[in-house]
Amino acid sequence: MSDEQPWRSIPLDRVNWRLAASSRNAMVLFAHSTPPRDPKYPSGHEWAGMTLGELADLGERKWARTLNVGVKAVAAIKELIDRAAAGEDVTVGIDGDSYQPQPWPRQP
Repeated sequence: MSDEQPWRSIPLDRVNWRLAASSRNAMVLFAHSTPPRDPKYPSGHEWAGMTLGELADLGERKWARTLNVGVKAVAAIKELIDRAAAGEDVTVGIDGDSYQPQPWPRQP
């Protein structure tokens, strides 16, 4: 991992695609980024096991030639890479509405 570009080592299956894409495009990008449930059917999971840096290295032309990846999905990929490179956390994390554990025993 490069200290200058830590975003390049982010695994694609940890990227929160909904930060930049509509629900349909986020679903497509998520599917391409995760391993298939059944290894006999790898179609649609071309980027499984890759990092954000490896995806960036593929380039726009390869992205656009991937199944169900169109202009809007390509724009979402570019936006997420730009946001990650700018230092924003683009990984799947704790939702803002999630309950956060409190110290126990609780103090009055």
